[in-house]
Amino acid sequence: MTKTSTLLSVLICGGNLFANQGYEFFEKNIRPVLAESCYDCHNSLSKKEGGKKKSGLALDWKEPFLKGGDMGDTLIPGNSKDSFLMATIRHEEEDMEMPAKAPKLSPEVIANFAKWIDMGAPDPRTTKPTKKDLENAIPWSTVRDKRAKWWSFKEVENHPVPKVKNTRFQKQPIDAFIAEKQEDNQLKPLGKAQPETLIRRTSLVLLGLPPDYKDVLEFKKNPSQENFEKYVDKLLSSPKFGERWARHWMDWYRFANTHGSEGDPNIPYAGVYRDYLIRALNEDIPYNQLLTEHIAGDLLKNPRINKDLKINESAIGPAHFRMNPYGFGVTDAYAEQVTSTDNQIDVVSKAMLGITVSCARCHHHKFDPISQDDFHRFFGILDSTKMGNVLISTPDQLEINKKEIAELKKEIHKELADYWISQDHDFAALHKRANEVIDITKEMRKIPHNKRTEEQQVLFDRDRELRDFLNKSQTFYLFRAKNGKDLENKINGLRDEIKKNKSFNDELRKSADLYLDFRQQSDLDKLKISGNSTANKVSPSGSFALFGENEYAVNGIYPRGVYSHLISDKHAAVLMTNNFRATQKGMWLNGLGAHANMKAPVRNYPLSHGLLHPTHEFHANQNWKWNKPNHKWDYWRDERLHFEIRTAKDAVHGRRNSDRSWFGMTELIIAKEEPRVIPVNFIEVLGEDLEISNQQQLMSAFKNALKQSLQAWKQGTMTDAEAKYVDLMLKQGILNNELASMPQRLQKIINKYRELEKEIIIPKRAPGLHESEVLNSKLFVRGDHKKESHEVPRSFLEVFSDKEYTSENSGRLQLAKDITSDTNPLKSRVLVNRLWNYVFGNGIVPSTDNFGLLGKKPTHPELLDYLALDFEKNNWSIKTAIRKMMISETFQLSSEPSQENLDQDITNTYLSYYTPRRLDAEAIKDSLHFVGTKNYRSMRHDIIRNRLDKFNESFDFPVPMTTMSKRNITNVPAQALLLMNGPIAKNMSNHLTGHVENRTKGKGPEAFIIGLYKRLYARNPEQAEIAACLEYLKNHKNNELALALLNSKEFIYVY
Repeated sequence: MTKTSTLLSVLICGGNLFANQGYEFFEKNIRPVLAESCYDCHNSLSKKEGGKKKSGLALDWKEPFLKGGDMGDTLIPGNSKDSFLMATIRHEEEDMEMPAKAPKLSPEVIANFAKWIDMGAPDPRTTKPTKKDLENAIPWSTVRDKRAKWWSFKEVENHPVPKVKNTRFQKQPIDAFIAEKQEDNQLKPLGKAQPETLIRRTSLVLLGLPPDYKDVLEFKKNPSQENFEKYVDKLLSSPKFGERWARHWMDWYRFANTHGSEGDPNIPYAGVYRDYLIRALNEDIPYNQLLTEHIAGDLLKNPRINKDLKINESAIGPAHFRMNPYGFGVTDAYAEQVTSTDNQIDVVSKAMLGITVSCARCHHHKFDPISQDDFHRFFGILDSTKMGNVLISTPDQLEINKKEIAELKKEIHKELADYWISQDHDFAALHKRANEVIDITKEMRKIPHNKRTEEQQVLFDRDRELRDFLNKSQTFYLFRAKNGKDLENKINGLRDEIKKNKSFNDELRKSADLYLDFRQQSDLDKLKISGNSTANKVSPSGSFALFGENEYAVNGIYPRGVYSHLISDKHAAVLMTNNFRATQKGMWLNGLGAHANMKAPVRNYPLSHGLLHPTHEFHANQNWKWNKPNHKWDYWRDERLHFEIRTAKDAVHGRRNSDRSWFGMTELIIAKEEPRVIPVNFIEVLGEDLEISNQQQLMSAFKNALKQSLQAWKQGTMTDAEAKYVDLMLKQGILNNELASMPQRLQKIINKYRELEKEIIIPKRAPGLHESEVLNSKLFVRGDHKKESHEVPRSFLEVFSDKEYTSENSGRLQLAKDITSDTNPLKSRVLVNRLWNYVFGNGIVPSTDNFGLLGKKPTHPELLDYLALDFEKNNWSIKTAIRKMMISETFQLSSEPSQENLDQDITNTYLSYYTPRRLDAEAIKDSLHFVGTKNYRSMRHDIIRNRLDKFNESFDFPVPMTTMSKRNITNVPAQALLLMNGPIAKNMSNHLTGHVENRTKGKGPEAFIIGLYKRLYARNPEQAEIAACLEYLKNHKNNELALALLNSKEFIYVY
């Protein structure tokens, strides 16, 4: 080999080595950043492929990167200083900061880009990438693990309490952590606040109300730390504490009493959740218990029982899932389900974890270690539930007198059967009625309904009743036979109709896409059943129900099937099928009832209206028939539905005004045609060979069929046909059903039933979820529910756990365990940070609902972790955590900063003084009522989404659509107008004036002024203030002075 060739080989090898090193640097440090932060907006895909090429710039391969975009060259290989790319990522170009709408890249990453450009921008990406190439540009696991290094996803650390110079701040760990930062930043904390200020501050923070001036006087006598702690403990034990802090909690879970949208439909029993929060916070229920209850409180084997109220407290927790907004008149039910479930996921993840899982619906989270699969993990959990109301009465309350009534009914059954068998069954009245002629002339029928006379309307009502009586579903039309031949023809026609209808229905059952026979326990067991009624099992033919009140004794005698009211029609029942598709002609239920309702919701949509989302309500005195739960079957063809039937007070939308309701059912079918009704008849009772050729034989057939059916009922051998026959004769009055005219023995035991039934409670309810068919969600490609990809198993966030949930239930119980587990570092950090925010006005993490990359970093990270661990060590006690914050030196600091402190820390990040802030809407309104001597709490009033309280809205009450643990604070003219001229301020200032005038009567205007200051500000006025007020009163009335003082900043601020 020549020297020249050897030199050439070395140069080539060296060049390759340099290129390889450059490529390796690119792959390790540059490509991952481009893929994660740039490709979405700067790629070379076509618009059809979903491509974006903002500013004409593509960064997904070498050629367009070097070519640049609309702004010219993006980079100059070998010259990072003059490369436009560096100016954009360093945020040196206004309105050109990159990545757009994202945090600035870290200094290390920016330095890597500069180094890469100075290396000559080596780039191995020499071919245009495909869509699949871009999707796989960087493994998600690599991105996730990198993002998991963000502070909030790391394990909570046990930091030692720092040693500080300031002796005032050495006694408590909170103060030591605060002092450490102050000393690092050469800040000197102020002295303590004045006793009056401190007591007022404490009362406003803990109760949302001004203090009683007696407490101020008491504390001023000896403003020691010990006495201050006693005052804090007094307020923490006040019932008003729960009201104040429950309102904060309600912001996290977007509490509302209505769904919003058109009509703003009511959320039944929403107030039960509010009261549950008040009790839980007053009782200091551990936070991990409350988190568990909020996810799956209704599923706990050992729930928290309130013995005084006789309710299951735990079961109320999931009520927040029901408080999501819903659209009205929904035409795309799947899209609505995705939107509503997205809201539930958004609220749960923000409220409990301080992160935005719903941002990963369409793609992996842009900044946090949350994958698109994570969203669908949560989605599957919630899709495995159905909307409903849950019973919260304790088991003993739900079981009141069940056994006693069941035993008593055996005796009533025997006595009733004997009594009815002994009766003379006179069908002459029915024969007469069947042949009644109602004279309505042709001219009368032309008269509009609203113009008929009272006498004419009576005729029309009688005519309608007669037509109902002669309906072919009954057999009384046989009495109208003109002669023997006509009667034989009618009887033969009845036989044929019975056979044809039975055969027709049998064929429908064979070809049905769904058929459930509720005369078979195995089919009933396929349903999800809740409640305390008798609808959890198939009841035999001859089962009967009694009226709990009114003049009649027996409600009905029934064929084999499912009935909710055999003990009491106050009992609750909800039955739901698994999901199915809308196929064939429609769905029908063979059933009856009173005030209960049924529907076939599409995609779990809970609202009802007559157009696309109807609900069928059962009306009393209707006979057995095939009822259609959804009349818009063709519109929803092939969509996913389920069937549900509920007693009245269990309806999630619509009328719930009946304490008594019930339903019975025998079959449910999806078929190509509507099944046919089998007439209630004596042929099935007496047999096919029955011969009838005259009215006397017909009358005998009616009587014999009834006698035979009653004997069968007595002996416990009753058939379905016999049960329906007896029930029909009961309704028609052939069997006496008037309690007052029954034998004394029978009256006595039925009245005994009524006494026992009266003791049965109307079950207490709360909004909630029902467990349903377990489903894993299919991933929505780019968030489009119409483009489904792979199935995603239900589980917790993959950054914390890769364990899939079992198929035993929805996964809510497992999710609750995962959220409260040690592997989740967010739960306690988020909670103690919110508590800190409410106590001090700002969170240690200012973005209280976002602990992700777009959120703010903690100002005192060691303190945050200390508080989180201390919180868990102290049994997750919210009151204990708040107490430690309240009794700290930091909380007790004066709120009047020195200029030196302002110059060094204008935002008071390091808490060298207490930050004054305006009160929230409820505290202002409640304070107005307090000084006006009125017992009023805003949080106990309904939150109507479409009609939010105007006063509250003006003072930044959040629209209840998502989690909001840090409210906006604005200063707008409407606020001043409400306090100066609004009816609340004027009314309360008048009450305040009267109150103070009564207490200072005969003591002169100065005493009146002092009284106002004590009531309004919990302090005595200074002499200059007294003088100013006396001057004001020369030309103004007392109530005008009171109103003026109400409008001061001091009244609506906490200092």
